[in-house]
Amino acid sequence: MREKRERIGEILIRNKYINKDMLDEALAYQRMSGCNITDYLLTHGYLNENDLAKCIAEQFRTPYLSLKSYKIPSDIIQTIPVETAEKYWLIPIEKIENSIILVMVNPLNARAIEEVEKI
Repeated sequence: MREKRERIGEILIRNKYINKDMLDEALAYQRMSGCNITDYLLTHGYLNENDLAKCIAEQFRTPYLSLKSYKIPSDIIQTIPVETAEKYWLIPIEKIENSIILVMVNPLNARAIEEVEKI
């Protein structure tokens, strides 16, 4: 049986990055617009990218990688246009054979993944 994954809003509240009112506001906006709640929380300044990344890593039970201590070769960084990296808050960090390893604030962003695959 597949284990139920905790929702990102619950993790954000538990870690005290947002409060219930902020989550309710983001969920209401999501219902109205279809927008992702994390995008809403980020654009409204309720949450920063670093805290979101930590919570997503926790949600998916994956390690959180701080890029402060990670040396990224310049030829790898140049594989993704700056506009794309800024738009989707992602950065290429490594190349293994024909694959680029990315660090993303939101690894569930299907649009970002599609655009990077086209590149």
